[in-house]
Amino acid sequence: MRRREGAAPSNAFDRKRSRGLLPWLLWLPCVGFAAAAGCGLPRTHLAATKPAGGGGKPDASMAGCIEANVDVTKPADTVVLLVERSSAMNTLNDSTCASCGTYFTALARAVDTLTTATSNRLRWGLKMFPSPGDSTGCLVTPTLDVPPAEDAHADIAAALAAAAPAGGAPVTAAVRATSTYLNGVQGGAQTLIMLATAGAPTCAANDPAQDDLSAAVAAVNMAPQFAFVLGLGPQRARLDKLADVGSTGSSYTVDQASSLLRDIEDLANQISCVYPLPDGALGDRSIAVLIDGMVLTPDAADAGFSVAADQTSLILRGSACRTLLSHASLVIRVGCDG
Repeated sequence: MRRREGAAPSNAFDRKRSRGLLPWLLWLPCVGFAAAAGCGLPRTHLAATKPAGGGGKPDASMAGCIEANVDVTKPADTVVLLVERSSAMNTLNDSTCASCGTYFTALARAVDTLTTATSNRLRWGLKMFPSPGDSTGCLVTPTLDVPPAEDAHADIAAALAAAAPAGGAPVTAAVRATSTYLNGVQGGAQTLIMLATAGAPTCAANDPAQDDLSAAVAAVNMAPQFAFVLGLGPQRARLDKLADVGSTGSSYTVDQASSLLRDIEDLANQISCVYPLPDGALGDRSIAVLIDGMVLTPDAADAGFSVAADQTSLILRGSACRTLLSHASLVIRVGCDG
């Protein structure tokens, strides 16, 4: 039973970076998800940006001053849970215990833990494959079964409970459809995939019994999103092939849900701490950052902030990042010397 340890493997990591997913790595001093707090992904969630001064207009002493009030109360980043519901998911999770549930029920329990614990950090959505109601065993529709939303765990649990496993495992089509959906998500927030599967992709040539592992690995590799892989059953080598190109190194088993939860929360901390500056590149202008009215110290390792090398993003550091969700407000002021 393996799980990702440390940074993502460089080969898959570099391939996704080279396709343009991670231009931020050119300026962030990070090499993977396990980097120190303050490393993260650019996102856009400025609640309001305006010239400072009375009535929303700059006065004579504040010409060029821009203030952004950042909404830190709502999750902005999205994870789509991509769940296999093939007939293989009816396999007993413990072959010696008929009353202990199937792969699918074990998965539902793990998913409920994950989505409930991270609902304040991430917007969760659900896509099942093959799609519910399919009679071919390989159909994947372009829509999600549960659109990404805050506190979506109850809707996801209900959708899983209503979808009896049947058919093949069209991982390739499901990954492509989900990636296409996430590519259309607006607003600059980070999007991720969590693939839950038994590790035996099928539906090559639209045949629910025909192996399709190579195409599935290629689909995960080509998707610009990072993918966590939650695996069920004994197909560890196949599961780890999917996880490797998804850039988490190796897959997680359902009994490692707590490890997966920690890693997702670590990632949520990281991607919650990088913010675009409200008026483009900083240049030679001043910058001030306040959390709940307290002014942060530039370049301080703890309770501080820094500006990215390309001068278009702000990075919160140390406790300023780790405790962000307990705060009420984050304000960024650019060019406000007066």
